[in-house]
Amino acid sequence: MYFRILMPLAYDTSTPSGKLHLALGACLSFNILFNYAQCVRTDPGAPPDLFDAAEVGAEGGGPLVLVNETPSRQRWCRKCQNVKPVLAHHCSVCGRCVLKMDHHCPWMNNCVGLRNYRYFFLFLFYLWLGCAYAVAMCYGPVAGEPDIELLRMLLARYLGYSYERRHSSTVHGVPLSEAQRSAVLFSLILAFSVFLALSLLLFWHVFLVFTAQTTIDFYTNREHARAARRAGRVWANDCDLGPSRNWQEAFDERGWFWWLLWAAPRLRPHMGSGLTPPFASAEAVRRDKKDEA
Repeated sequence: MYFRILMPLAYDTSTPSGKLHLALGACLSFNILFNYAQCVRTDPGAPPDLFDAAEVGAEGGGPLVLVNETPSRQRWCRKCQNVKPVLAHHCSVCGRCVLKMDHHCPWMNNCVGLRNYRYFFLFLFYLWLGCAYAVAMCYGPVAGEPDIELLRMLLARYLGYSYERRHSSTVHGVPLSEAQRSAVLFSLILAFSVFLALSLLLFWHVFLVFTAQTTIDFYTNREHARAARRAGRVWANDCDLGPSRNWQEAFDERGWFWWLLWAAPRLRPHMGSGLTPPFASAEAVRRDKKDEA
């Protein structure tokens, strides 16, 4: 719709502004399709059998296993008959435990976990940007439509800015045909509806990334916090390293330009093991030891 109808209507692709919009539309389309395909085809990650370690026995709370040559009490999955690392959960659809599982997404036909969460988030992000861009492109040509005119009038009255009536749907002063008007109006309504829905979902996941949680663990952590309050204690998420570090951990980007590279297309999935995520308490101990030295 954008390349066949809207772009030729709104811009001359031989001009610099037309080429810029054409490149922007192509960039958004590529990132949407690339991240969707990568999320679908990338395995989210699963725990190896007993962490490739020997079970040495336990008395409740899960078996005692050797993790990085250190005895560690781990959760145990009765369905998989295997250890279940921190943030891992059993997916009843996939029939296995998934590392840092967020949810099972039917639209991806895949679990969203450690190795493909980056692609899922970027798919939402670029689709959200694409819908916002489509709304901006579609609004001008159909701003004179009766329904749009009524919405503009109500917004103007509510927000207190001047309102100027438009009498027809035009592009560069040329009236749109009935087919063009219907196509642009349909695109506007569809893009705006998806934009509103995606805004809620995207900003929910921004919150989760900033606070080092998954969708599943958010509800678990909420119960832990409530239980701590009833006991007169304060509960803290030990995986929370601060917004900046949490963002780097989620998107597996480090270095000087992590704030830019997190949104870049990348074939390599998350390289972390997902077995022992960095903990805030361990980071604090390391900092204290470094200060003492």
